[in-house]
Amino acid sequence: MSTVNSTTRRVLVFGSAGQGKSSLINNLLGREVAPCAEQLPGVTFETNGPFQFSHDGVSFDLFDTAGLNETAEGSVPAEQAANRLMDFVLSLKDGLHLILFVMNGRMTAALEANFALIQNLTGGKVPVVLVVSSCDKRLPERSNLTPAGEMQQVQEAVCGEIQQYTFLRDCAGVVTTITPWGNRSTVVYREHIAYSVETLKREMCSKSTTAPVLLYSDISSLTNVLVAGWNVCANYLGGVLNLVVDDQLAQKFASIGLNLNQARQYLVRLQRAAAKISANFAARRIQEFAGSLWDRITNPLVNIAQTVREVLAPSDE
Repeated sequence: MSTVNSTTRRVLVFGSAGQGKSSLINNLLGREVAPCAEQLPGVTFETNGPFQFSHDGVSFDLFDTAGLNETAEGSVPAEQAANRLMDFVLSLKDGLHLILFVMNGRMTAALEANFALIQNLTGGKVPVVLVVSSCDKRLPERSNLTPAGEMQQVQEAVCGEIQQYTFLRDCAGVVTTITPWGNRSTVVYREHIAYSVETLKREMCSKSTTAPVLLYSDISSLTNVLVAGWNVCANYLGGVLNLVVDDQLAQKFASIGLNLNQARQYLVRLQRAAAKISANFAARRIQEFAGSLWDRITNPLVNIAQTVREVLAPSDE
């Protein structure tokens, strides 16, 4: 994974839908630029942006991307998920300086899968700042502390909680935020929001790389990234991901130097590889299910047989 020079830092704002990503971006820019959508199945890997702002002389491009959603498991069409994953990876061809991984504080299977996906796609080389949203629910009802003091108190509590989750311990930083937008909470928590936004901007400046980390630089490394992402998605979405190869998808590979014919050939090979990965996952799922089903069937029979033997056993009396 290599780097190239850049003056504007590219930041991926990533997480499941409904975690507060769009509200976070609106607060960072001080105006509504990112639509706050409801959590819906079928929006996996949809990206909005770039949204631009500067802080302390550093310019940022923010990309708001919905990852694997809590409602996506078993409901997102496999072709849609597969092709959107392809689009998402291709959109990262210029690399990243930082990832803001947004969560609302509730641990879910989608959250863990999204974090695994990001780590697999980037090889763990892009710094990740964990942004915990909706922290207004954690504020004390009565306190003698200033808004900044209350947010610091919440931050300490959240950092302590995170330590129990091994997969989150390697984050470059943790920031607690209050991310409502356009409602009464924006007024009530104005000072808290200002403090959390300023804290996050400082973290973005200090934790982002000065040059973008490239996820891939040739067709071989691109394939490795796609397969790594495919593994996580196939596992979470049910074990079967079907890549639909068409000219529209093939044309997108012009951005990495392939002509249409080369792109078609590459996609067909990738389609076969993806089908093999999915088949392996499907076989494993079937095996796990069969084992579980057999246990359910046989265990009661074992218990019944044991009871019968005990009843029929000769009495010592």
